[in-house]
Amino acid sequence: MVRARRAAPDHSARDRRRRRGDLRGLGRASRPEPTVVPATPRDGSGAQVSGARRALIIAQDTYENPGLTQLRSPAQDTIALAEVLGDPDVGGFDVTVVHNDPSPVVAGRVEEFFAEGRREDALLLHFSCHGLKNLSGELFFAARDTAPRLLRSTAVSAYFVRKCMGTCRARNTVLLLDCCFGGAFLEGMGLRSGSDAHVLDTFSGHAMGSGRGWAVVTASNAIEYAFEGERLAEDAPHTPSVFTSALVTGLSTGEADLDEDGRISLDELYDYLYDRIRSENPHQTPSCSVHVQGDVYLARSTRRHHALNQLPDALRQALLSSDPTTQHWGLAQLEATVTGADIPAAATAYEALLWLTRQPPGPVSAQAHRVLEDTRLTPVPTVLDFGPISQGAPAPHRLLHLVGPPLARQCTARPHTSDLRVQPAPTTNDDREAILATARAGTVDSAITLSGPTGEVHVPVRAEIVPVTGSGHPTVPTQAPPEPTSVTAVPPPASPDSFSAARDETGLESYPRLRRRVLARLFDLTLIGLGGWALLLLVMGLGEAVGAGTDVEDPLLNIVVGLTIFGWGVLIFLYDALLLKTWGHTIGMAVAHVRVVNASDRGQLRWRQALTRAAVFGLPHSVPVLGQLFVLIECLAALPASKNRPLRPLHDTAANTLVQTAPR
Repeated sequence: MVRARRAAPDHSARDRRRRRGDLRGLGRASRPEPTVVPATPRDGSGAQVSGARRALIIAQDTYENPGLTQLRSPAQDTIALAEVLGDPDVGGFDVTVVHNDPSPVVAGRVEEFFAEGRREDALLLHFSCHGLKNLSGELFFAARDTAPRLLRSTAVSAYFVRKCMGTCRARNTVLLLDCCFGGAFLEGMGLRSGSDAHVLDTFSGHAMGSGRGWAVVTASNAIEYAFEGERLAEDAPHTPSVFTSALVTGLSTGEADLDEDGRISLDELYDYLYDRIRSENPHQTPSCSVHVQGDVYLARSTRRHHALNQLPDALRQALLSSDPTTQHWGLAQLEATVTGADIPAAATAYEALLWLTRQPPGPVSAQAHRVLEDTRLTPVPTVLDFGPISQGAPAPHRLLHLVGPPLARQCTARPHTSDLRVQPAPTTNDDREAILATARAGTVDSAITLSGPTGEVHVPVRAEIVPVTGSGHPTVPTQAPPEPTSVTAVPPPASPDSFSAARDETGLESYPRLRRRVLARLFDLTLIGLGGWALLLLVMGLGEAVGAGTDVEDPLLNIVVGLTIFGWGVLIFLYDALLLKTWGHTIGMAVAHVRVVNASDRGQLRWRQALTRAAVFGLPHSVPVLGQLFVLIECLAALPASKNRPLRPLHDTAANTLVQTAPR
């Protein structure tokens, strides 16, 4: 099962905290032996288990090739991650660190790490380095001696890592990839990868095989969006990358324990990483591919029922009760509190409701979802439309009424343009007043974001700042005055059944005589005939070139004969339909200066009209003699009784079309 989730709003304003420390052997010039942080193997609940929990961290920040930039974050990534994974109270892993080693050493450590995995072991491998891709699209992890032109012999292949994972006997294996390559991407951020190497394609479920429990969590799917921490001054302390920073924070603080059961599962960790990274950098989207049976717990936390612990004892016990009636009573208390005027109590109730929505699906979590939906902020109006405003006019004001419980109305407004200003309304502090500057002419298409404890709401803002002329009046387009009605009486549009012999602007007859239409059709049939015979001769020539025979039973000869007899109607149909829809006339009509228009509005034909007209006139030609006789009769029967009426055969009547004289 491959999981890809969308980002959810970050409802909390948690402080970002990191555990800092010193880990021996992380200097740039040093080449240390692997560092091991021992820990007692335990499962997610803290119970001692027979299998080992082992972690291997690969960190590369120094490269001999000048084409690979020297990274800032891997050493700091290693310090922070090794501490939290090796903490017996958090990860409980035996941590081995490989730092700035050449590719043969890195590959050997990876193979040894997976080869030593026993059936009850839990393994975690973390890469923090450049991610490179060759011309074939294969992914490689850079080492100290990597040459970008010689990736197969100087880098660690993702295929090699995948094969090591696939043959490992451990009960579950987790791979964390924080790969990087290239220069700055955003101001204040360092890009940690280059070209579009899709990590989850390399570690797909099909490629990994079956029968093994494994998971891959990456800084992003297309790894060019794996960022380092903010670019500080050269002498400032370096910070972990965005991905590893969120990973360390979620594990060390317990914030990744979303259901607050005292254990951090892989699913919870990915959800936390997704929301945290997307909130810090919208251009980076973590990805996760999970192929394991059951839950994989990576760490323990102290946030067991943290949200409920802030509630009164009776209410907390009711929510934790197994009795549905007692639980629903507790939910009713939370609903009354979250919609009440006591803001601190409402915020606590809101956190408790969020915790309930993360519990296994059931009536309680469904009701908690419904209550949270009712606490959302609703602005009225949903769109602020200032309309047209003269440039330089006094700034207009618009009232934005906030509908929702008091907690939802505790929001801040952030305009998306400097021409907008938002302030508390004069009547009540719960509403907002938007003020639009009119100094700059043009269209205003912006928004106001309302952020509060219950989420964010975007309110579109629209206006048109109209520039003024030298006389000080707005340059509003004016319509020409209507012509006097007493000069000329304009006749109503003619219907298809009542056409006049009026002349157009050029003085030509609006509807051509029969001889002009016959001339156009003869020219078209000549072109179609020449093209059709040329096509048949080409087919016969190709048949002879490939050795086709001329026997009466030869399939190619039968096809040629069939097309010669019955194919003319199809050619005429295709010729008429395509040219009439595209140009409004055929080549013969262009020579005769006639065109075909929509009889309803004298406009261009629609596809239905072009196809109908071409079918009624062209397809009968596929039946020799009888088809031509039918076309002749339907044209002659439509001869007008008067010179003042146009010729409208059956193919024009069926398609609701009309033939007019085209201007020369």
